[in-house]
Order: sequence, then C-alpha cells, then structure tokens
Amino acid sequence: KDLWVSCLLMASVAEMRDVQSCGNNSVVKNGMDDVLQTSRETYRSILNLGLDKCWKVRPLLDGRQLIKSLDLPKGPLVGVYLDDQVRWMLQHPNGSKEECERHLWQRKREREGADEEEHEISRGISDGVCPSSPVKKGNSAEENEGRHFSKKMHVESMDLM
Repeated sequence: KDLWVSCLLMASVAEMRDVQSCGNNSVVKNGMDDVLQTSRETYRSILNLGLDKCWKVRPLLDGRQLIKSLDLPKGPLVGVYLDDQVRWMLQHPNGSKEECERHLWQRKREREGADEEEHEISRGISDGVCPSSPVKKGNSAEENEGRHFSKKMHVESMDLM
C-alpha cells in the first residue's frame, strides 16, 4: 500500500511503452503527453483528497463501540458496519464521530427496512395496498378491499372451522 506512487509510475511507464509501439511520431508524442498528464492528475488528486496513507487512519468507532452504539449482535454484521464506516470516513475526511454514528444509524434503519421487505416478499405477505398484490375476488367488494390473497385464504379457512 505504501508503494502506490511506485505503482502509479510503473503503470505510466507501461502505458507509455504501449503508446510508443504505435510508431507514428505525432500519435506517440500526443499519447505520451496524455499519459503523463493523467498520471500527474491522478497523483495530485490523491494528495488533494487526503487519500495518501488513508489505510492507516483508525476508525472513529471500533467493533465494541459499534456493537454498543448500534445495538448490534456480535458477529459478521459488525464487519459490515465497519466497512460502511470506512467508506463514510473516506467520503467525509473531516467528519466527526457523531456524524459518522448518525450515518451508521441511518444505514441500519435502511437495512432493517430492506430486510423486513424481503422477508415479507419471501413469505408472500403484503398489506394489499400495492396494486400488484394478488387479490382474490370474493362475494363482495367490501370483503376483498385491501386484502392480499394469502390473507384472504387464511381468513376463509378460519371461517370454515
């Protein structure tokens, strides 16, 4: 990781060799200039964004703090939130611990909402509000209003008992 500048230089040299193999002098000169300019811009951008040595920055919240703060169970889910935190920290290099924690709480709410939706879909449960919900036609419109087919089946089977 510490050798990223060397890697950038080596990639630039390799690219220039490819350009040089074109043979046409004007194409080669323009191609070489483009490669050098792109390499310089990449290097400057990394420095200006404060990404040099970003892998050495410690997380604002360690695993134990995440478990306590987000009320998480121990396990692989903690790693998911550590990854979310690293992404947030790279996007907000001057962000505070509190801002990061708010972001992670938002991500948790989003994940929990998505998990509940997936769980309902996999079980075939719906509130009947969605127009794509399969609704069984019954005797009257009032009976079927807003009911999902699977819920009606359950209600009908209960009526038979």
